[in-house]
Amino acid sequence: MYFAPLTVVSVIRNKNIYYATLDPNYMKTSIYVHFLQAIFYAILSRSEVMCYITIVINQIATASILSLPLPMFAFLWGSLSVPRPSKSFWVTCITYIEVVVVSKYIFQFGFYPWNNVQNISPFWWPRFLGIEKMDNYANYDLLLLLVLFFHRFMLKVLCCFLFLGFYLLLTLYFCRVLACGTFRRLK
Repeated sequence: MYFAPLTVVSVIRNKNIYYATLDPNYMKTSIYVHFLQAIFYAILSRSEVMCYITIVINQIATASILSLPLPMFAFLWGSLSVPRPSKSFWVTCITYIEVVVVSKYIFQFGFYPWNNVQNISPFWWPRFLGIEKMDNYANYDLLLLLVLFFHRFMLKVLCCFLFLGFYLLLTLYFCRVLACGTFRRLK
């Protein structure tokens, strides 16, 4: 059997063969739409990376003692967990962000004495702690909370958020079975 080389003429002549598997709507949409869809699916597949990026952006924007534990959680617990961070890590991050938002809200009231003083020093203790009164005080924290809830939703859809420990034990069991070659019980 002889295969002819693929040329422009042969593709044009046999266009129905090459495009038979494609959806007709696929060919009508723009390449930019396909590119945006690919980016969207890449974000969906690696939503934990979006969480880590948002944690770093939050720390850069707020830069206070109150927001400092989150990058420490991400780099010293989350990114060092093998194969992925556990459910307790994500619950801890969500709970901590909720506590930060509530504490920043409580310190926005005007009856605290430091809220009436204007100080431009970056080492002024309410600014250093992250409890000074300002407009848009929790925007980055709420964005981070939104991204964390989105990641939690993705884990729940994939059934990784509910029984992660069970699936890990099941995977270890089957790895042991494959390594031993028998179906003996684990001790």
